[in-house]
Amino acid sequence: MIRYYSANMPGPYHIKEGIPCQDAYFVRRDKEGVVYAGVADGLGSEYHSDDGARIAVKESCLYCMELYQGGMDFPEVKKIMNNAFVYAYKAVLEEAVEAGNPSNEYDTTLSLVIYDQGKVFYGQSGDSGIVALMSSGEYLALTSQQRDEDGHVFPLCSGPDRWVFGEVLDPVSSIMVMTDGVWEEINPPLLRHQEVTINVALTMRFMDRTERTLKEVKALEKAARCYLKQYPQRLLDDDKTIVVIFDPSHPAKRLGEEYYKMPDWTSLQESIRAKLYADPVLDESGSQGNSALVPQSYWDYYRPE
Repeated sequence: MIRYYSANMPGPYHIKEGIPCQDAYFVRRDKEGVVYAGVADGLGSEYHSDDGARIAVKESCLYCMELYQGGMDFPEVKKIMNNAFVYAYKAVLEEAVEAGNPSNEYDTTLSLVIYDQGKVFYGQSGDSGIVALMSSGEYLALTSQQRDEDGHVFPLCSGPDRWVFGEVLDPVSSIMVMTDGVWEEINPPLLRHQEVTINVALTMRFMDRTERTLKEVKALEKAARCYLKQYPQRLLDDDKTIVVIFDPSHPAKRLGEEYYKMPDWTSLQESIRAKLYADPVLDESGSQGNSALVPQSYWDYYRPE
């Protein structure tokens, strides 16, 4: 049976300032074993974006769950997912009207997947993201962050012209949906122009899983939550949300060991500095994925009771 786990928590800055977690997630499995999952990230500048995120991700998943059937081709599923995004946005607008608040105060991103026995359909609006672990062993970023040239996010309210939908034709062993804080550690800017753009050494800890029993999955979920909660603040200060779906009966193949090595962050930084002829100003993520403070073992922050 397909397994899944999740983690969702406010970032250190939100905890310090007393701001609620503006991330939300939703995941369900139907009677046929198909898993529907998504994450949403309410825009930090909006007062009720946490409510917008919660409504959007729940309503879009439930809409897909009601209409999707195994064996559908991509055009059929794309139509369902597009309508799910429309339905979700309408639900957000209805909440704003009922509460007597401006609709823009509920702005949110939305990333959604349907995982059907190794086949994946997905939808994307905003700067959260989705990564697939293929049965071949390769990690693939299925989405890219939707931001303008000034770094402003295109949220769900940007409409169908900005929404992106897709399918994965080859078998998928695991899928991970995450909000932007985690995404930028999984897909650090320092790797943007490298042959492998994903921090595989970190990503595999979450996605290359073979736990089968519910007890094992619960322990995995507890470990992941503890790991993210204690992740160094200088690397990740934002809210943190992930949903991971995996098939323990069909684990991914292993590629060469070089593929799984931690990137040489120092060399990458020096290469960029050499191109710019000056030291760059590092952003809040802490040198875009510098792993110096990241535990080498997934379990460094957790020991089963």
